[in-house]
Amino acid sequence: MTSDDFSSNDPPTPPTDSANAGFVAHWKKLGPQLEEIRAQEQALMTQEQRWQAIDRVLDLSYQFRTERPLTGLIELQRIFMKAWGNERNR
Repeated sequence: MTSDDFSSNDPPTPPTDSANAGFVAHWKKLGPQLEEIRAQEQALMTQEQRWQAIDRVLDLSYQFRTERPLTGLIELQRIFMKAWGNERNR
């Protein structure tokens, strides 16, 4: 591969079916082996290490969170409860 291979402005070509098939076959073979390694590592973890792993995952989820606009659902529920409460007391 040369540096010219990366200088093109053409869009990347998608992988061929045979390349995808090779990738899938590779992971079908390695996936269970990696799962076994992961299970062994987790079995050897102390409770403190488990909590640290959980903290890392939670930190990661916080790092990649997206801000969502408020939906107004709480305010709408407040309006409904107020209206329902007034009707009930009549």
